[in-house]
Amino acid sequence: MRPIALLLASAAIIAYASNFLLHVEGDAAPNILTAASWVAQGNADLDEFVGRVPFDVQYVGGHAYPYTPPGVAVLTVIPVGLAIAAGADVASLEFVALFGKVAGVAAAGLSVAFVFLACALVARPRAALLATVGYAFGTTVWSISAQQIWMHGPAQLFVALGTYLLLRGRGSTRAGFALGFAALIRPVEAFVAALGILRARRGGYALRYVLWGFPAAAFLDHRDLVRGVGREAITSSRSAVRGRATPVLPGACPRRDGSGFW
Repeated sequence: MRPIALLLASAAIIAYASNFLLHVEGDAAPNILTAASWVAQGNADLDEFVGRVPFDVQYVGGHAYPYTPPGVAVLTVIPVGLAIAAGADVASLEFVALFGKVAGVAAAGLSVAFVFLACALVARPRAALLATVGYAFGTTVWSISAQQIWMHGPAQLFVALGTYLLLRGRGSTRAGFALGFAALIRPVEAFVAALGILRARRGGYALRYVLWGFPAAAFLDHRDLVRGVGREAITSSRSAVRGRATPVLPGACPRRDGSGFW
């Protein structure tokens, strides 16, 4: 089954990248900029990027911070750090657009592999294949999740991985980490993680499942303390730094709702 999963993931990655459109999104750019700030400044504020790249922001203790959870930034911190070490300008529109596109395509494409592997554990190969093809090419995974490094693609990747780990054999306690990390990326996935406890309970490892997921949940709940301030210091939810999607390549197409460009 693994060769088929790799073929499906490869086909999805090629399809997702085939439009060759690069753009910067205000709610995706902070996932890159936060990682860059951790590496270059040793903190999570984005003060140094204000005015350089359009992004959604909130002010905490007089400093600019993203309102998005930190999970995606945790995923991108190593490649962003390597880019900084290589001398790349990680706050340029070109870098944010290209890196975000590549990361989004990779996360969504890898999720396809684990969706197939999970489906193959509960269904016949043909049914698993049809379900995976529908997921990869018939949903917003292609049109949205894979087009930038939003929360969607990485969260779907870790939900698919966690589901696969839960369904394989009697299940694995490491599914708690995968689904906990999915919640760190996109908090609504905590509902999926909670459902995973039912499966873990049947396998007799519910407590270990929860313990594996606890670090991610704790980090999500205390991310304001990581910033060095309390929640009461948040003075505004979003600022004027937010901008519409910015096309980086000529020929980028406007969205139908007028909210930006593809």
